Amino acid sequence: MTSNVPTFDCPYLEGATHTWPEDWTFGGANGTDPRADPRWHPTTYEYWDDRIEICFKTQVPLCDDQALDMCTWVAGLGKSFNPMWVIAVRYDGVPEKLPWTYDKETDILTPVKVA
Repeated sequence: MTSNVPTFDCPYLEGATHTWPEDWTFGGANGTDPRADPRWHPTTYEYWDDRIEICFKTQVPLCDDQALDMCTWVAGLGKSFNPMWVIAVRYDGVPEKLPWTYDKETDILTPVKVA
């Protein structure tokens, strides 16, 4: 039996895929945007800076990897934009710090080591 479950490659993380329920509605110019389905609940991504303040907030990214990739874009908004950490606030309202630290000077994400 063949599965009709929609699966798309993640353009932000090599080898990762995104899988959706079989009856999910997609939209956009190429028919792959999952935000067209009324069940879609966006994650809010908060970019925290070196002063431990939110310097940018968005619901644009479709996944955590895209949100992390946006650190470079946020840092490019100006001198006062110095994102270091990304907090994902899911639909349930619980914040989750993504396990990476961003360095604006080198434009590098470093995994946070768990003690």
